[in-house]
Amino acid sequence: MADLLAEYVPTHALHPGRELAEELDARGTSADDLAAGLEYPAAAIRALLAEQQPMTSDLANAVERALGIEAQFWLNLQSLYDQITERRTATQIDAEVD
Repeated sequence: MADLLAEYVPTHALHPGRELAEELDARGTSADDLAAGLEYPAAAIRALLAEQQPMTSDLANAVERALGIEAQFWLNLQSLYDQITERRTATQIDAEVD
């Protein structure tokens, strides 16, 4: 059974930036509007939405205050994203070595 679990690698990792982008779109809010409301650099928000930056605890707390979506939700998404992408990378490296 341990071998089966070791071989499983999820094929999809949802970046919190993608989820946040969808939420902003549903609310009709832009990245720049969110950044202004959070008093956060717009470039950092745009990088997060483009999946180029991680969701930090500081930003997750600010998003919670602004949108009412718990910070832990965003941090859990980031943690899962990190775990899945790390596992996928390790599996690819193992396949290249074999």
